[in-house]
Amino acid sequence: MPWQTLNHLNSLEIVKLDNSQRLYNWLLASLVFTYSLIFVGGLVRVSGSGMGCPDWPTCFGKLIPPTTIEQLSWYPQAEFEVGDMIVYNDTLWVSEFDFTTLASFGTENWHPYEKHNYATFNVTHTWIEYFNRLFGATTGLVITMAMLFSLLIRKRFPKVVVATMVAFLLTGVEGWMGAKVVESNLAPMVITLHMLLALIIVSLLIYALLKVKLNTQSSTLQTSYASKIPLYLKILWGVTVVEILLGTHMREGLENLRIAFPNHTVDFLMTTLGTFKYIHTGMGILLVSLTAILWNKIMMHSTPSTSIIILMKCLLALFIFQVGMGELMVFGEFSPSFRLLHMWGASLSIGVIMSMGMIVQYEQKEKNV
Repeated sequence: MPWQTLNHLNSLEIVKLDNSQRLYNWLLASLVFTYSLIFVGGLVRVSGSGMGCPDWPTCFGKLIPPTTIEQLSWYPQAEFEVGDMIVYNDTLWVSEFDFTTLASFGTENWHPYEKHNYATFNVTHTWIEYFNRLFGATTGLVITMAMLFSLLIRKRFPKVVVATMVAFLLTGVEGWMGAKVVESNLAPMVITLHMLLALIIVSLLIYALLKVKLNTQSSTLQTSYASKIPLYLKILWGVTVVEILLGTHMREGLENLRIAFPNHTVDFLMTTLGTFKYIHTGMGILLVSLTAILWNKIMMHSTPSTSIIILMKCLLALFIFQVGMGELMVFGEFSPSFRLLHMWGASLSIGVIMSMGMIVQYEQKEKNV
């Protein structure tokens, strides 16, 4: 009997370890999918595909979007179902009920789409936006799996459960915000809030991922860190988030200005941004200064682990990359490629800062044990 009890306990420990590894794998997958979704979302915006599907959650009233304008055109003796959409006389119309058209278009069978007046079909834009939605739904499922696995070992990682549940809830809010982005016809403030939630989700997933990783490994590292490094990292995270949101808002504002003033130069459009441009530049200088201080604190006055050294170098490289992309954006007439890389590089820096904060905190705690 004693050995049977021991074998039972060993099997339970194996299950616990297996669940920890499964949770780690799902959290890692969630992070990869979320970052990929941020990239795809950026691609949607810089390609001008944000209104590729003018309604939500369907696309032109369909689960599978159209591939030709003929599918959205009015014809005599054509059959339509309730909720079907057509583009007619530069207006997006929605069918009131199931019917067959007569010889001429009759408004009694249709009503104009009420949430905005956008009525353009571009097959490339439509399918880019549709792919974005499918990828978003897949990402939501992956995060859901991570949350469910966290519940299996909730007693061991209670904080991970909280982080994954909040990430799960925010992912649902992100889906709702995606609908509001379309309904608002890409209002800059709504897009900025959409980006903020994505950055918070990334940070929560990294917190949960490293919480599992660091607490399931033994540590014999001989590390030491200068005082206030965790504080500097928190400040750097906050400043970087604000800088990203300012940049997102500026880019959306510039996009609207380019549509309103297609014949004006980028220099003229930049001057119309007013205070935002100077705040964005000032925050960039503050970021560079904070990174220099952090480099000095870690590389010159600490004994960091290899992970922190690598992450510090990655962070510095990302900020240099960001400055370069920012300059190329201006000189390159805000090229879509530069805008996409600039945005994605900024979101990666949030992950690096969050990882550094988690690892430094863990190593300081281990040293004091």
